Order: sequence, then C-alpha cells, then structure tokens
Amino acid sequence: MPKLIKLSTEKVAVAGLPHQVSVTFDMTLLESNTSVDFAGIRLISNRPCKKDILISKIDIFNGGILESGIYSRNVNLNISRRVVPTVIERNIRYFLRGTMVIEHETGKREEFFDDHDLTIIAEKEPVRSPRPILLQIKNIKIKLDKDIFEKGETIKINYETEKIKLLKFKLIKEANVYCHCADYAKCAHIKQNPPITLQNLDLHNPPSSDIVYFNLPNDLEPSHNWKWIGASTSYFENSIGDSVSYNLVINGTTFNNEIISLNAPIIIVEPTKEDLFMKEKSTQQPFKTTFSPKNIELQSCIVSNNIITFKFKNNSNQKLEGITISITGIQKSFFETPSWMIGRREWNPGEIIEVSYNNHTPDIESYQFIIETNSGIKVKKIENI
Repeated sequence: MPKLIKLSTEKVAVAGLPHQVSVTFDMTLLESNTSVDFAGIRLISNRPCKKDILISKIDIFNGGILESGIYSRNVNLNISRRVVPTVIERNIRYFLRGTMVIEHETGKREEFFDDHDLTIIAEKEPVRSPRPILLQIKNIKIKLDKDIFEKGETIKINYETEKIKLLKFKLIKEANVYCHCADYAKCAHIKQNPPITLQNLDLHNPPSSDIVYFNLPNDLEPSHNWKWIGASTSYFENSIGDSVSYNLVINGTTFNNEIISLNAPIIIVEPTKEDLFMKEKSTQQPFKTTFSPKNIELQSCIVSNNIITFKFKNNSNQKLEGITISITGIQKSFFETPSWMIGRREWNPGEIIEVSYNNHTPDIESYQFIIETNSGIKVKKIENI
C-alpha cells in the first residue's frame, strides 16, 4: 500500500554524531495542492510509563502549499552525546518518526507518519588508565594490578590472610534505569533493582597468601552512568538515565565466625575493536550537490498591501524536481517573520515561478529564500527590499 511518508536510514546511530535520514513525501496521494502545517523528523523514546519522550527533532517544512508530486529530502538529525544509548535489558529503546500535518479547507487537521526503529550506541569513550587496587581490613589484604577489565577477562587477585577459614569472592552487579518528568514527583513505574551476584568463588581453609584467578562472564554489560536531560523552560527536570556498576566483594570468615568484608569497585569495558563503519560514514555529507546560487535569479518583487510577490527564474540547464521555496522576512536585520513555503513538482530550465508572501509589512528590510530540490540542491539567497 502506498505511503505518504517513507523514511530510509541506517538501523544504528552513534550518540554524539549526526545521523543521516532520507524522507520522501508522496504528495501524489493527496489532492492537487496541499496545505502543509508542518513536516519533520523526530527521535522518540518511551518512558517506563510508556509515554513518548522527544529526544531530538528537525523541521523540514513549516507552513506552505505543496503541489502534487514527490518531495525527497536528506537531513542530518543531531543526536547529543548525552543521549542514553539503547539498553534492551531495561527497555530503553528509540524510533524515528517522520511526520506531516496537513490542514484541509474545512479546518480539519490530519497527521501522517512513518516510524523506523533505531538503535543508538555509545560514542567511543576516552581511554582511561587503569589503577591498582589495594585494600586491607583486619586479617585480610587484597591487591589487584588494575581496576579496568574487559568482559570475559580473568582478574588476578593477590591476597594475604591470617586466621581465615573461609574466603569468598563475589562479582556484584547493580543496574538501574531512572526517569524524571513533571507528571510524577515519584514515579510508580521505576523500581529499584537489587544488586545481583553474577559469579562466586569460595576458598575453604585458604593458605595465608596466594593468587586467585577470578573469571569474568563473557556477557557483561559495560560499566556506565548515562543521563540525558531535555531542554525545558519549566521548573521540572525532564530526564532519563541508565547506570551499571560492578563490585568485587571479598568476604572472609575467621575461626571466631567474624565476617570481614572488602569491596573493590571495578570497571567493565568493551573489548578493543575497530571503529564501527557508522562513525566514519556519519561525518560525511553525501547529499550536497554542486549548484551555483546564480542559477536561481530573482527577477522582480511587487508589493500590494500586505502581499509581496516574487518571480524566480531557473537559469540553469537542469530540470529541477521536488522544489520547495521557503520565504522568511527579516525585520531590523535580526527578527524573523513566520516562514512560508511553496512546493512545485518540477522546474524546467528558463521557467519562471511566482511566489507570494502574505505577511509583508513596511518594517521588513529583507527576505531570505531557501530553495531545495530532490537531488540535494540547497540554495540560500537574501534580497533587500
């Protein structure tokens, strides 16, 4: 079944890098000319309460008339490096939504959309130098050469004890998701997860000093403490986060049945590997097409009361398809008026297109025009009035 909106993008994005998205609006499925109130792309996540939370957005069309035709746009959606990466284990997921809102002559508004699941991975963390760990409480002394490990790695533990009949080693994981919004002072959907023991090693009647090799599981999540805070003008913070931490807990039982506990925080990192192809690919800008702004000529502008009409000519030898011309007035070289856009199916070489802007006022000093096409051409022009 034909869709008015269709998104196309890679399935994986990297937090901190812009993500390339292609979107096609098939306006042939609607009437000849369509009044568009808004069209754009949104990056959305779901809170634990299942409510959508807007993470990032980019506008493509803002108010205007689109002629029947196909309009394709390629954009880079900014994803902050503070965005919490996808965490399947605690149901932190993302999707892209392409949206268009149209307004009928009756005043009725209708929304069309297309969703695309997106996995977000963490930007490569700066390499941190490992540090040794030395702990001593009463009868037990523990030494680790480092505090940073890869999953599946073996931890070398040097220990010294006195009058200890049982020595226990445990790997403890703490993992929690948190969320905060204006709706709930205390969210009933957030449950604090208790620490869980992932690995055990017991030594009965251990020698007074020795080396223990403690194997880490191969499926550990990397240690992290991620928190995203959204832009908000209200008093309440709008945020979502996820944290994972690990501790190597050593319990020693004396012959008098006294229990001595030591806690060694350790950091789990991903195994060293080549950078994902996405990182290099995401920094490219393959959508730009060489096209001189001189190829678009503003031939005239005529003012009639609050209406100003512009005539543009395509001086190139190219047939342009899926054209939009966005117009914004500039007041006192700083303030912008609401933009207005017209869309045409095609623009032939030598053809003149007429565009009217209905919010003209005498204090508008200049107009900004942004002309875009399906082939990636984007021309920006400013004309003084």
